[in-house]
Amino acid sequence: MGEGSELERAARAVNEARQEGDDDSGLVVVPFDDEGDQRHSDEEIEHPAKLIRIATMIQRLLVELREVELDEASRRRLVEIYNRSIEGLRDVLSDDLRNELSQMVIHRLAAEDPPTPSELRIIHAQLVGWLDGLFEAVQASIASQQLAAAQQQLARVRQQPALRPGRADAPEQGASGQYL
Repeated sequence: MGEGSELERAARAVNEARQEGDDDSGLVVVPFDDEGDQRHSDEEIEHPAKLIRIATMIQRLLVELREVELDEASRRRLVEIYNRSIEGLRDVLSDDLRNELSQMVIHRLAAEDPPTPSELRIIHAQLVGWLDGLFEAVQASIASQQLAAAQQQLARVRQQPALRPGRADAPEQGASGQYL
């Protein structure tokens, strides 16, 4: 099945969960395959906390870029921060995501000839946009996994034999009544 259809299903699952008012905050889902074995994805994030810290810092920098005038020294400093941030991101991403990041963002900026403030805004906005897309994909994947897990659990419950009210175990064959 194509990547687009899987993402569409995940997006629909997220939208349905939001419409139903489900609050899945605090839930952690570990992906499993149909046999119950933990699945290993090519698109894994090795250190999610580090990724979130880097992304938050980059978003904050973008806000700061909009609010202040940048001289050449501050632009050089931002180039250094950008380059270190890209390297930090590469350290925590899987090969697939690392390749995607390399295709989407400028590899390395030269500190000797720093970009203009407008160029810095564009570069940082591009990186923040990619990170936002990554987080949305992770959220959609989690919602899809939660939906699949709920459906599997419901199917297991439906397959169990029905119990009579008031009894903790399944009814025995040949029982003739109550014993006193």
